[in-house]
Amino acid sequence: ALAIIKDSVSRLTTFINNILDSAKIKAGKFDLHKAPTKAEDIVGDIGSLFEQAIIKQQKTIEVKIQENLPSICVDPDKIKQVIINLLGNALKFTEAGAKMTIGARLVNKSVVATYRLKKEDIDLMAGVIGDFVEFSVADTGYGMSEHELGNIFDNFYHVCGTSPKKPKGTGLGLSIAADIVKLHHGVIGVESEFGKGSTFKFVIPVA
Repeated sequence: ALAIIKDSVSRLTTFINNILDSAKIKAGKFDLHKAPTKAEDIVGDIGSLFEQAIIKQQKTIEVKIQENLPSICVDPDKIKQVIINLLGNALKFTEAGAKMTIGARLVNKSVVATYRLKKEDIDLMAGVIGDFVEFSVADTGYGMSEHELGNIFDNFYHVCGTSPKKPKGTGLGLSIAADIVKLHHGVIGVESEFGKGSTFKFVIPVA
């Protein structure tokens, strides 16, 4: 009974925090404290936050960070929030034995052009000059069908039919993640194949 109560409280807390973050973003009151930051300082110990869940679920996490990446001007806590959200989703939508990979590498606009960009994303990218640091969270989970990929970052959208467990969520996490990335003049995207896993990725301009 206590385990059920704890799980319910955790989900309720997440839901309330997501509602508050969404409201702040829409009101333009989502505070950012930007500073030149290295990718390794952001990714750092994120994996350890999920250590117990990973062991319990018999899964693995690998971190692949390209050496000598340039700094990006970000609020490190907010970007860490995005990666934690993506990794949390990867844990939900994978079975025992699955592998998750957190990555960071240097890319240019030609790579960003391969993202599934909306008009507002294209307009945002038009004003950015130079390279980007791309963060990614990949998993070997259930994956998604093609028709769902265009809606995955919409408010309250829930993926249908990809997981036999159908994990519960608020439907706000990915939309907030996308908004946080946009507030850093970046864009977010996803690649997925049904039954083979997903890769969520986002880029932030080099400082």
